[in-house]
Amino acid sequence: MTTSNNLIKQARKGDKTAMKALYEENIGKVYYLSRTLLRESGPAVALASGVFKSSWDAVLSGEISSREDYARFVICKTVSGCKERLMKKDKKAAKTSRSAYSGSFFDEDFFDSNSDGKKIVDYCLENLHGGDRFLFIAGNAAGLTEEETKKLDIALPVDYGKGEYQKIEQIIKEEFAERIAGIVIPAELGEQAAKGIERAAQPASAAHKKKVIIYSLIAGALCLLTAGLLVYFSAQKPYGKTDNRGQTQNPAETQQPEDDSGQDTNPPAEQTEIYADIEITGYGKITIELDKSAAPITVENFVSLAENGFYDGLTFHRIMKGFMIQGGDPLGTGYGGSEKTIIGEFSANGYDNPLSHTRGTVSMARSKAYNSASSQFFIVHEDTLSLDGDYAAFGKVTEGMEVVDKICAEAEPIDGNGTIPAQEQPVIKSIKIRRQ
Repeated sequence: MTTSNNLIKQARKGDKTAMKALYEENIGKVYYLSRTLLRESGPAVALASGVFKSSWDAVLSGEISSREDYARFVICKTVSGCKERLMKKDKKAAKTSRSAYSGSFFDEDFFDSNSDGKKIVDYCLENLHGGDRFLFIAGNAAGLTEEETKKLDIALPVDYGKGEYQKIEQIIKEEFAERIAGIVIPAELGEQAAKGIERAAQPASAAHKKKVIIYSLIAGALCLLTAGLLVYFSAQKPYGKTDNRGQTQNPAETQQPEDDSGQDTNPPAEQTEIYADIEITGYGKITIELDKSAAPITVENFVSLAENGFYDGLTFHRIMKGFMIQGGDPLGTGYGGSEKTIIGEFSANGYDNPLSHTRGTVSMARSKAYNSASSQFFIVHEDTLSLDGDYAAFGKVTEGMEVVDKICAEAEPIDGNGTIPAQEQPVIKSIKIRRQ
């Protein structure tokens, strides 16, 4: 248990070796489940990639505290993601049509003549359909507990694990374990995972180093303060200072310098409205008014990236109708960003930001780490006030919401997270900044 917890603790600090170890321990099962349940390599890769991205957010936020918790997290995320994807095509994809895997399907002759795990599993995967097949895999390959099935709203048959089926249950699970151990992971998934680890580790590692430096500085300052106080009190003189008449002046009674010129020494800065024109190939232009008073750091970061051409040629990789469109990732996967991260300017992070996530609001995407935003941003399609206080809104669409509507209407995500295949992602031709 100590080793398990230490691995998670190291990963939470942004240790890439620890994160890679967690990935390698679980990728076989995650990809096998995705590939077997979805039956397509492309969607399986996308879903598995998204599962690990979510897992790093959970690790860094402290949601996961042990290696065992991590394994259960990624498995449940995988099954849940597959279920959501399948049920978009068929509402009954995760609901069984039988009360148990027995009776007419598993008769006595079947059990008596089949003790070969490979033949049994092959037979089940070929002959079970829809929800029956989904539940067969979820109950055996994923190894979901009763509590986990309830949380995922998956109803296993009432006689699952009992009666005739129980005779071969262990054989089936052992066969699935062998298949998982022998699964070949696509190079594309490995590359995405490596980039995801690199991306997630950067802010966590930087934050940990910063914390160590701060603690060191505090310790050093306390030592110096203690030494200074000792020197001070050893040579302490009467309170106050003596003037040329031998009288003591109390520092609290001395007046502070005043500016008698009658002029304001800090004149207000000239107010300038800042706009960003986002040209999207094949769709048109979206104009955003940036609100520097609400999120100055965020606006400065966005303007700097845009003026340096960072966004030109990037895409909107995540689109969810009724929620938002998200883009600005150089990888086009949700894992990428610029060379730096910025402070999250929202109330949960101690920053007053009055902007609300209503239709047309522009805000920064981030992981669960508050100060992890970099270059990815999103435009709210329909009011989503639940984001208020947790994400740094920094502008509002003034023209071109019909473009957002069209993008949402034409998008065909391959999973419940809004993932758009690379070749179908709307392209940001350019983002031009205007001041007036």
